[in-house]
Amino acid sequence: MDAIRWGDFGALNPELAAHILERLASAPCYFGTVRRDGWPRVHPVGPLAPRGSCLIVTMYPTSPKAHDLRRNGRFALHGPVEDTTGGGGEVLLVGRAVEAEPADADRAKGYILFELLIGEVLATSHDHNSLRPVHRRWKAADS
Repeated sequence: MDAIRWGDFGALNPELAAHILERLASAPCYFGTVRRDGWPRVHPVGPLAPRGSCLIVTMYPTSPKAHDLRRNGRFALHGPVEDTTGGGGEVLLVGRAVEAEPADADRAKGYILFELLIGEVLATSHDHNSLRPVHRRWKAADS
């Protein structure tokens, strides 16, 4: 899967990136990884915000998600939804995670970091008047 840095995605899609950041700013988000046996694993994370041009997720080195990401890097991240009518919308990011250098503040807390490279995006907002969802899709290969 082709995947790009958050800053590059935001430069290509500023409106969609702003919507995604709005959704990821509240917690919890749900972060899916792939276990050693190939089955999915889901973890609550967040809130998430970019650091410079990178979208970062922090965790402890012993976290199962860290082991999963070090092994194959594949992830899916689903932003929170406030209610059963879709709230302010939902977002799904899919891509590859690569280990990144932690800042001093992260090290002090014992965290390691992974940068999330964006391969695909599905953003859904809801037109509550027509009751129809509005989908926006993007793939790195389309850039």
